[in-house]
Amino acid sequence: MTGRDVQPEHPPGRPVEAWRRPGFPDNLEGEKRAGTGSSGLGGKAMTGRGRTVSGAIALATAMLAASGAKAEFEICNASGDDVTVAFGYRDDGVWTSTGWWNIAKGECSIVYSYSLRDRYYYYYAEEVENGGTWGGDYVFCATDEAFTIAGDEDCKSRGYDAYGFREVDVGESVRYSIDLVP
Repeated sequence: MTGRDVQPEHPPGRPVEAWRRPGFPDNLEGEKRAGTGSSGLGGKAMTGRGRTVSGAIALATAMLAASGAKAEFEICNASGDDVTVAFGYRDDGVWTSTGWWNIAKGECSIVYSYSLRDRYYYYYAEEVENGGTWGGDYVFCATDEAFTIAGDEDCKSRGYDAYGFREVDVGESVRYSIDLVP
């Protein structure tokens, strides 16, 4: 692929409200978590066959909620500093990176709000003030602005920075949570 392969608004795992990186606003209250917000239906009720499909989806959603099961990847900040996080995953066979989530110390954020279909996922995190990082050997592309980038090769030639992400083996889990500890 050539040029900037940034995906359109809110693809899977995209931060609902990502802030600029580096640095944080003075007040982190009111941060939206990924996977929340409107349904995109504009408040219109579905009719006809759509109602049956909508009813089946609503029933499946209610059963999932009643069982307490969630499908997501959550990152919790157990460090002594605010952090900024990027996340890597495979989307239809294409390695994709997205970020940045700003997570205040002691808080958590859902960085991927879908069933974990793959065994391995990836993340990169930086402390805002202390400069600590959580990285690894798996290269993904990123920028200083909020981003979703398809493809993990030739980052520099496509105008991106290359970051070493850390691998997480989620096994067969559909929901996974990690703690960033110093």
